[in-house]
Amino acid sequence: DVYKRQWDKTTLIDGYPGKNVVLRRDKGDTIYIAGLNGTDKEYICQYNLDFLPEHSVYKMLLIADGTESNQMNINYTIVNARDMSQLCLPMGGFAARITKFAESDFDSLLDTVEQIYKDGKANTGKYVGVYVKEEIMKLGQVIEKVKSSPAALLDKFKALAAAYSAFCNKGKTTTINVPENM
Repeated sequence: DVYKRQWDKTTLIDGYPGKNVVLRRDKGDTIYIAGLNGTDKEYICQYNLDFLPEHSVYKMLLIADGTESNQMNINYTIVNARDMSQLCLPMGGFAARITKFAESDFDSLLDTVEQIYKDGKANTGKYVGVYVKEEIMKLGQVIEKVKSSPAALLDKFKALAAAYSAFCNKGKTTTINVPENM
């Protein structure tokens, strides 16, 4: 009874005892999807986002296994109704939070990325020693390009989210690609 009050809906998307599980949980307008690999081999967890309304825009924060068992990848992206798959390391997994995109999301992401840039450039804050100067400078260039761009807000968000994800996953991604229209 306690669990019913915590979540509006819980759905088993995929799973087999001792092998894997993919769950979806809803709370209000927020959707959470989590997958776990219970084996000692890599496994591709598959799920579908066909429950998202066809002409709506949603953003997803995905935290998943990195290339090594002690690493995580963080990706922030725009999603729509489609099939998704996520590689999970042995005994690894992922968690995703999906919410409807709002215009304020761009400003919120920009504030976060600008604070990371300022802390890194000044060599202060919680990111000291984590990122090298070159990565900080790349992030600063993307911020300026996105802020001065006449592109649509959603396109700006996509470019900034891609840069933020690449920055968070340093070591895996060494280049930050920004669309030409930025």
